[in-house]
Amino acid sequence: MLQQWYGLSDLDTEKQISDRISFMKFLGFPDSIPDSRTIWLFRERMSQARKDELVWDGTWAKKGDKLHFGYKLHSKVDIDYGLIRSIESTTASVHDSRVDLSVEGEVVLRDKGYFGVPAKGNDFTMKRATAGHPLNDLDQLRNHLISKLRSPGERQFAVIKRVFRCAHVMVTTIPRVHVKMVFAAFAFNLYQLCTLKNAGIVSK
Repeated sequence: MLQQWYGLSDLDTEKQISDRISFMKFLGFPDSIPDSRTIWLFRERMSQARKDELVWDGTWAKKGDKLHFGYKLHSKVDIDYGLIRSIESTTASVHDSRVDLSVEGEVVLRDKGYFGVPAKGNDFTMKRATAGHPLNDLDQLRNHLISKLRSPGERQFAVIKRVFRCAHVMVTTIPRVHVKMVFAAFAFNLYQLCTLKNAGIVSK
């Protein structure tokens, strides 16, 4: 959690644990506290335990005029509390529409990037104009309402990137990246719960 919250490498985490009283307190000092090797081995053991995914290196993806190499985090966020409920990690070239984290019976609010790809849940995907089929006023209103409802679901990406400084992960292979993203999601949910508590929305 400390590593994700402060955007630290394994070695930096070890240094901060040894130097900062707040870090020591968080980890239950004077109980034994991890060094960089322990942190690395912990993630390695977690990644090796994942038997449902194949091991792949990162891939290239184009966004606008820029090329990006690496991995992508896909997440499902509830609109009531803004908490991450499910995540998936893929290489950068996997289009968002190929990952469906919804389940049958739940309402699914998605942007135009998913247009034309059905969801397992009750699909409310924003519509996109196609050749010979421009959006009418009703479609535009529908898109606006969906966009407004799903806007809280974008917050986790901003927090993970800007607050936790976790836009880049210094590991390779899908299982290792996924373990890092699991902790990033945990870190965000704890961060969000504090926000909800301060706002009086939750009591614990």
